[in-house]
Amino acid sequence: MAYPMNLPVIVGVARHIAPRNGRTKENDYVTPLELLNIATSKTFQDAGIENTESLDSIAVVNMIADSRLAIAEKEHPDARIYDNPAACIAATNKDISTQDNLNEFVYTAGGGNTPQALVNRACERISKGLNKCALIVGCEALHSFEKARKNKLSARKDLGWGDHEVENQELLQRLSKRVGLTAFPDGKKLTSNEGLFSDKERRHGMAAPIACYPLLEQSLRVSHGRTIDEQTQIVAKLFSDYSQVAAASANVKDSWFGTAYSVDELATDDGGSNRWVGRPFYRKRLNAVMDVDMSSGILVMSYGEATRLNVDPSKMVFLNGCGDAKDEIQVSKRRELHKSPAMRAAGGEALRMAGISNPNTEIDFFDIYSCFPVAVEVACDELGIDFQSLNKPLTVTGGLPFHGGPGNNYVGHSICKMIDVLRNAKVKHNGKDVTGLVTANGGYITKHAFGVYSTKPNEQHIYGEGWRREDPYVTQKRADEYAKPLAIVAENPSGEGTIESYTVMCDRDGKPSRGIIIGRLNANNERFVANLPRGDVEAMEGLLGQDSVGMNGMVSTDKGKSVFVFNGNTSSNSRL
Repeated sequence: MAYPMNLPVIVGVARHIAPRNGRTKENDYVTPLELLNIATSKTFQDAGIENTESLDSIAVVNMIADSRLAIAEKEHPDARIYDNPAACIAATNKDISTQDNLNEFVYTAGGGNTPQALVNRACERISKGLNKCALIVGCEALHSFEKARKNKLSARKDLGWGDHEVENQELLQRLSKRVGLTAFPDGKKLTSNEGLFSDKERRHGMAAPIACYPLLEQSLRVSHGRTIDEQTQIVAKLFSDYSQVAAASANVKDSWFGTAYSVDELATDDGGSNRWVGRPFYRKRLNAVMDVDMSSGILVMSYGEATRLNVDPSKMVFLNGCGDAKDEIQVSKRRELHKSPAMRAAGGEALRMAGISNPNTEIDFFDIYSCFPVAVEVACDELGIDFQSLNKPLTVTGGLPFHGGPGNNYVGHSICKMIDVLRNAKVKHNGKDVTGLVTANGGYITKHAFGVYSTKPNEQHIYGEGWRREDPYVTQKRADEYAKPLAIVAENPSGEGTIESYTVMCDRDGKPSRGIIIGRLNANNERFVANLPRGDVEAMEGLLGQDSVGMNGMVSTDKGKSVFVFNGNTSSNSRL
């Protein structure tokens, strides 16, 4: 049947993974632009489109490599590998550079939510007639970057990363000047970690994801009334299931690792490849891995343009629901560390828009963002997904630790795989339409985007008002209401306090190196962030020797650094 001409539809997807092994000396490294161009070419091929005459928007997902290169090369913190990555793609692809339709080059701020957020944005713009055809691409070349760094090579000087990769510099400048560069989200600096943590959180070791996420896991564990051993088994089982998907025959060729692990393997500290990172839950294999060479591309069109170009209807997949929102940026201000009001608001809106009332029974396939186990668990809690009894995998790729987590662009890969899965499932089930949910998370369960995809458009988008999404500002306002009241964080905490959550960070030998405490002051219930005394391994082991949530101690602050010391000892009689 015919659909509205301005109905957005995904028509092409592609993923590329550079080989980890077997590279020749002459092809030992890749550049980000090479990865982006490969994904671009493959995406148009997947759509069956021989020319790019309809393309009017190119959006590129922020690269973590920007900030790493700026640090390594001692450049300005806001420096980028490419001044205008989308213009570089256009200037190195003859079919694209000659198109007069190009009216938008986009580069995003950092965040794992951005690939899905860009699809949401593209669909909205197409539905409003602002674009006809949008290309969304992303990559990371961090494996090449880190390998070069270890070999004392410069990504700029020796690997040749930068605008000078474009042979026709005059064309690049002309395109950049004519089309310009649009930042997304509007008004955001194009840097990776702007504002994700407070100075207080940074001073106490919470700035790194590997330190912050264990604190959230601890809080979630307590909220469900589980013991530490029970939670350890749950997260190991959860990610064992993810690894099985990455290692499956349908996925292993597109996975950076693609190795399956048992529950025992993930729950056991082997002192090496699965050493402790953030105790008492997170060993190394439960952490996302960004140092990969991977890229992806997604092509979104209006249904009218797709039919004009004779795109095969079997290629078409529809975004039936979407939502975007963010949580309180500073983790220590969140009322409940294990909750995500923004996931509840944005995820709930995506399901509502798609006409989904029960995701457990109405969603056929999932890809729940999986930088760390707690990100999966919180998403399931907020969306009402019973993952422990759900008889379906929570991922189509295998997740960030096992498929590979290319910086901000992992979800580019999960969307591509979801589209492939839905297409194939419809064929396999003799034309029965199927639906998939993709979730995306940036920061520390901070920035969120959701997409509900289907091989058949929502009837409301056909017969009703057309494809219409809720204004993201309305969704955000609802998330902000859910989040109230925020916690008051003591500037210079002092006095008796109670532990809310804790973790002990370990060095590369798996030995305790820093104890991080989040708690409440008993006098006024203000939140505090503190460390155990520096180098006090006995205190760290005491913290880990039992369930220390609810333990009582004294907090003191000197020159902006707060220290938590247990009252008496760490035995159970110290509890409040």
